[in-house]
Parts: sequence; structure tokens; C-alpha cells
Amino acid sequence: MIIDDILKKKTLNKIDRSIVQEYLPNIIPEKKREYKKLVKEVRNELNRVYGVFQLGTNLDLKSHKSTKERIEIYPTLYKRIFNLTGKPKSILDLGCGLNPLSYIYLGNHLKYIASEWNRKDCLLLEEWFKNNKIKGSVIQYDLRKENKFPKVDVVFLFKILGIFKNHKIDEQIIKSLKCKYFIVSFATEILKGNKMRYPKQLWFELMLGRLEFNYSKIDFKNESFYIVKMSH
Repeated sequence: MIIDDILKKKTLNKIDRSIVQEYLPNIIPEKKREYKKLVKEVRNELNRVYGVFQLGTNLDLKSHKSTKERIEIYPTLYKRIFNLTGKPKSILDLGCGLNPLSYIYLGNHLKYIASEWNRKDCLLLEEWFKNNKIKGSVIQYDLRKENKFPKVDVVFLFKILGIFKNHKIDEQIIKSLKCKYFIVSFATEILKGNKMRYPKQLWFELMLGRLEFNYSKIDFKNESFYIVKMSH
């Protein structure tokens, strides 16, 4: 019953029930006040890690906040990235959202592997891949637990690191990658459109230094991109 109540929130109504279950305690409070408080807390957490990034049913670059912001920069962004990495033959896009729809800016030469956390989102993307004859596949990953990724030339991690509020998970994701380069991006403004007070991701740069990874950085108005070369 509590899962149904949590999923009544519009931004969460398409999320897998199994994902909601992971955020629930073993014992659900019976008192109305405590029950409502738990529902609110779980909704807030799920909205932070998933709700604001959900795909919806309208698969269009303009229907998702992150891809809408990138529409004007996609051609320049990919050109600048690939000037540093070389033109890849394969890409793995982790926590991809609607970014696969930017395939038109990549050309049809490469293999594109997309991943999402929510099964319903994966099915939507699979249908889009099929209808648009995209060379690639869609895989469901829970990035908090996954440590076996396919070998590719480049990995995209756009606005993913940091959302779990656990840098050990972020580091484990990075260490599990099998690629020549990985690209990490961070928003330079909060969701309401206000500029961040400290947009520089010092924790991430310190992590890269400790792992002895060399990187370049590309800054745009709403998003910063780190192009990181794997050291192994």
C-alpha cells in the first residue's frame, strides 16, 4: 500500500516498484503522522535521484531538461570532445536519460550502448532504438551496485556522479569502466535555474588526481564536461 501511495506523485508514477521498495524500512509505521512523514521522505529521495530525470513518454530532446539545454551545444560539444578522444567506434552512456536522441549529432558509424535504472525507461529507449535503426542496445543498470560494464572507446556519465551522495559509489563506477576515455558532466546551476554558489567540483578533481587520471575540461553556460583519459 505504501508503494502505491508513493507512486501517486506524478514525477514518480513510472518508477519500478522494486526501486521504491529499496528505500523503505523493514517496518512501516502504523501511525498516520509517521506514515505520511515516511511517504514524504521517500518521495523526496526518489525525486532527487530519479524523478527530476525521468524520461516521460514524449521522446524528444526538448522534453527533458538536460537534453533541452544541450540542443544548441551538441554539435560543438561532440566536436570538442572527439578532438581530444579521437572519433570513437563505440559509446556507453550510463544513466543516459534522453541523451541517445543526440545520436543524430554523432553520425551513424558507431555502436551506442545506453543504460537506465528504471525498466520502463529502458523499454521506451529500446523501442526508439528499433524505430530509428540505431546500432546498439539498451541495458538496465543500477549504478550503485553494477561493476561489470562492456568494453567501449568512450563512456558518457552526464550529470550522474554525485546524485547518490556517496563518493565511494562514484569512485567504484569509475574504477569499473573499461574504456579509453570517460566524459563526466556536472550542472553549473541548480534545478530551479539559479547559479550554484560553488560550481567547481573540487571533490571530483581531487579524486581524479588521486587516481592519477589526466583530464581536460570544457565549460558551457549550464554544464561543465570533464574529458578523462583512463590510465590503464
